[in-house]
Amino acid sequence: MGAETPLRVFCDANILFSASKPRSAIRRLVQALLKRKAAVTSRYAIAEAEANLRAKKPNWLPHWPVLRRRFQVHDVRAEIRVRELPEKDLPIAQAAVSATATHLLTGDRKHFGSLMGKSVRGVKVVSPRMLVTELDALGWTV
Repeated sequence: MGAETPLRVFCDANILFSASKPRSAIRRLVQALLKRKAAVTSRYAIAEAEANLRAKKPNWLPHWPVLRRRFQVHDVRAEIRVRELPEKDLPIAQAAVSATATHLLTGDRKHFGSLMGKSVRGVKVVSPRMLVTELDALGWTV
């Protein structure tokens, strides 16, 4: 990730969900990405995050709309298959590839765990901790 390759991080639904919690570490990470216009997501991820917020953390919902509006949203899907992923997670990988993301940021180790640190069609799958390590190396303040 040199200066010639701008950072473009696709945020999975679980990242959007966690970023809705006020004063959370994930929120700080996402805000740092948004500040640099480096965060993207999809309508699919937004819909999943909103459904989970309504069902599990309705008290976080007031913090969500302001955050949501700051994301670049990409919906065109690359027709890819990733045998390690269940069907319900394919739209996330497809949207990340379509958005020409450099990273797919997810906390979903159950479904994406075997892909952590690996690239899917040029998109590196990372956990928040892995991304923070990379950002620290770039001199970002998170």
